[in-house]
Formats: sequence, structure tokens, C-alpha cells
Amino acid sequence: MTLHQSMHHVTDRSTQPNAVLPAATPPLEDSALGWEFWHYLQIIRKWFWLFLLGGLLAGTVAYIISSYVMIPRYLATTTLMVKTSGMTAANAADSRFNDYDSFLANEYMAATYQQLAMTEPVIEEVAQRFGWQRSQLIENVDISLIPKTPLLEISYEGEDPKEATQIANDMAVVVIESAATAEWIPGRELVVMEEAREPTTPVSPRTILNTLVAVIVGMAVVVALVFAREYLRFVNQL
Repeated sequence: MTLHQSMHHVTDRSTQPNAVLPAATPPLEDSALGWEFWHYLQIIRKWFWLFLLGGLLAGTVAYIISSYVMIPRYLATTTLMVKTSGMTAANAADSRFNDYDSFLANEYMAATYQQLAMTEPVIEEVAQRFGWQRSQLIENVDISLIPKTPLLEISYEGEDPKEATQIANDMAVVVIESAATAEWIPGRELVVMEEAREPTTPVSPRTILNTLVAVIVGMAVVVALVFAREYLRFVNQL
């Protein structure tokens, strides 16, 4: 064979189409674990549209219920503070009024006033004086402490934001009067630090949160049903 013929032969081989490679095998197929992983991945790819549809339907239902069926509820809060009687700006820096023992006493008294606010006489007084339903107060009023402070919060949750605000402030009035009458510790008094303001945003239902949770739950249910179906098909084929 001449040099020219050899070069022509090499050229012909280089211009020939590439041979068809065998189909790629799934990664990790050699092991049982790898085969299962590949099988599950195929199931997910096959039914992914159904997973999305289940989440979409569940989220839509939750959004409609939260937005148009459930009644919004509003929370109004009045903040009270236990302070030393007669404290003014002029003596605010005086150690007699601001020492550590005084602060602890005020914090302790806040817990005491919390118990006072939850007693039957206070509830009855608020109901009779301002015309609120007794059961309405018991079910919807919450008295809580702000930890490590002499602050006390009176909250009311209801469907009417104006009513919630009024009840929270009315409760504060009666609690302060009852505390003044009790006089457990001389030199301490309960005052309003911040009156309740009419809320503009409901605390429930939480439409966005409810919708997101419903989407996740809906998808999870569909995934469980699909895999259960695939498992039953596998068992029947054995």
C-alpha cells in the first residue's frame, strides 16, 4: 500500500459515522439500594404533576375557607405597670426608688395583680359596670406577665376590634381600682403604661400560613397514595 493509499484509508475511517453507544444504565443500578433509588425517582418523575395538583387543590380550599368562611378575630392589649408611689422625673434616679429590691418587689406585685385580675369579683364588676357578658370575659380575656419586668398585659380577643379594645381598657380600669383598694404593699401602685388601641389586622385566621400548610399536607397525602399504589402493584406482580 502506498503512502497516498494509507492516508486515504485513514481519512475514510475518520469520516465514518460514530458507532451507536449502548443505552446508559441507571447509576447505582448494580446495587439493590441503587435500583430502589432509581425506581423511586422514576415514580416521582411520572407522578410529579399529580403531586403539584394535590398541593394546589388543598391550598386553594384552605385559602377560600380562611378568607371567606372563617370569621376574623382581633386582639387588643392594655399594658399595666407596677411602680413606686410618688415616683416623678425629679426622683427617678434616686436609689430609694430604683434599687434592686424595689424592682423585685414590683415584679412580685405584678404577679400578684395578675391573680387579682382573674378573680370572680373583678370579672363581675367589669360585667356589671360596663354591660359585658360574664362568659364573654371569661372565655376571651387573657392576663399575662412580661417576664422579668413589673409589666402586666390585659388582652381581649374577639370578632369586633372596637369591642376588643374597649373591653381591654375597661378591664384595666377595674383591676387598677381593685389593686388600689387592696393595698397589699404600701408604696406600690398599678398604672396604665399603654392603653389598648383598636387593631386593624386580625390575629386569626392566618390565611397565608394556613394555605402553605395545606399545600404541604396535600402534596404529602398524594405522595403517600401514589407510593402505596405502586407498592400494591409490585406485590401483585410477585
